[in-house]
Amino acid sequence: MESTLHSTGVRLFGPGYPVFLAISGVVAGSSVVAILGIQIVLAAAGAVLIALLTFRITGQSRVALVAGTLHALSLSALGQSAAFMAEALGLVLTLSGFLLYCRASVQGRLLEAALAGVVLGLAILTSSPAMILLLALPVLTLAHPSEPDEPWTATLRRRSPVWAVATAMMLFLPTLWIVHNRATYGVHYVRQIEAVNRIRSAAAFRLYQDGTPFETSMAEAGDSIRVQAERLGNEHQAFEAVSVRVFEDALLRNPWMCLAVYLGTIDDNVNTDDGVWLTQFPHWQTALRHWKTVSETYLLRYRMLVLCLIGVWVLIRQKEKRLAWVLAGLFVIFALGAGVSPWQGNRLFYAGQIASSPLMAVAILAACDRVRSRLSHGRDTSPATQAAG
Repeated sequence: MESTLHSTGVRLFGPGYPVFLAISGVVAGSSVVAILGIQIVLAAAGAVLIALLTFRITGQSRVALVAGTLHALSLSALGQSAAFMAEALGLVLTLSGFLLYCRASVQGRLLEAALAGVVLGLAILTSSPAMILLLALPVLTLAHPSEPDEPWTATLRRRSPVWAVATAMMLFLPTLWIVHNRATYGVHYVRQIEAVNRIRSAAAFRLYQDGTPFETSMAEAGDSIRVQAERLGNEHQAFEAVSVRVFEDALLRNPWMCLAVYLGTIDDNVNTDDGVWLTQFPHWQTALRHWKTVSETYLLRYRMLVLCLIGVWVLIRQKEKRLAWVLAGLFVIFALGAGVSPWQGNRLFYAGQIASSPLMAVAILAACDRVRSRLSHGRDTSPATQAAG
């Protein structure tokens, strides 16, 4: 375990997933298949947790069942469950923390709120950007109110102690890890991939600002890091310093263009299928590649977004305005987090299924109810029925 905590993977991606792999290795031995099996079981639990969280937020068992099923059948969930990547574990931790937090906020239990914060802190150390969960908690505070007609400001004020305790505990573990990184490497981030994402974003900004090829910007950043490392005598500090400088330079050169590229990155990472599953099913390569090509056409590319918008509209029509805005707010927050690094596919929006699955479930169930109503009405007004009458 000591060697795990000082491995390159921990420095790059944070301690959560490498420690999970180390513990799984102790349980399953050296079998890669067995370790992957543990992760698949864990990822399967994510579908159950999405159903439970959806029921906790909406109080509707049908919506919860369909939301969990949609997550279980999604290619993104299937791909992440069978890949040595942190997203599946991060989602399970986030869902577990949210479930605890919802229960604590409804019942006013500060101890449970503290536990929820610890679990969400582990999620941050695994895969989730801190900013996303910090923004999500106030929105989640408004969900499942004890008094349906209570103004949202009153709900937020009444539950503010729970929110404050959960937020403080959520920041506790990541803060300790930042202190560790400061003492060990002389840097101030949770994981080095944050610096890598700044460099990648800056390279994407330059590509659209002046046509500088993405690979050229990345190579120049690498050269700058080597020069800075020689000057500072610390490669980690050089990496952090260069990532901040190149990002600020690109941002100050044309902030409006950077905003446009960031929004385009959100669009790409939310609405483009992650292709990790293309390498996981070799016997289905042709069919899967054909599906990926078809799914990225204009009409199908936004299928999830369109269903979510319909879900919001249906909830508003059903007088569930607060629920609509809570789920829409969570969707937007996770979408904002998906814009941190270009050309990643919907892997960066994987946790966004916390909001997208319930909204799609609402839209699908509304469509099914409408079709069933029309068919039932058609039978009631058929000539045979009228003659019998």
